[in-house]
Amino acid sequence: MPNWCEGYLKIRGKKKDLKNFIENEIRLVKLKSILSGPEYIDIKMIDDSMECSFKYNKSYSEFLHLKNSRRFFIESEEISIFSVYDDTDCYLTLEVKQAWGIDVQELLVEHSKNYHVDFNIYASESGMEFEQYITVIDGELVKDEEKEYNDFHFEAINPSLGG
Repeated sequence: MPNWCEGYLKIRGKKKDLKNFIENEIRLVKLKSILSGPEYIDIKMIDDSMECSFKYNKSYSEFLHLKNSRRFFIESEEISIFSVYDDTDCYLTLEVKQAWGIDVQELLVEHSKNYHVDFNIYASESGMEFEQYITVIDGELVKDEEKEYNDFHFEAINPSLGG
């Protein structure tokens, strides 16, 4: 059983680029039973020109997963992008978790390059007592800090995340 590194993934980009990233890289996973194999369903955002969103019934048998990742899950129950103008930057914050730690290069850097979006993530792992702060802009890794503490439960920003 892994320890989980959990936190908040902030994504910045044009509405069409955010929508493209979400629809192509995040999928809904459904489990009919513990013994059955998973069913993978592509996400389709509902776009009413001002808001673009996707909602689902998060549960043990229904959850969101980042494609081609090793146990990277989106914990948010709704993905929603609001924009009046298509040519301005939009912002999206997702609750995420990944087993052991956030995989910077494979996941965030490549997706930033491919979809023209920027990522900023702050994640915490209370079991192994560390935090990660990662920023990727225009496909370039700008910040990749891992911080360990002498007294994690007192010094960490959110010591109850992860574990």
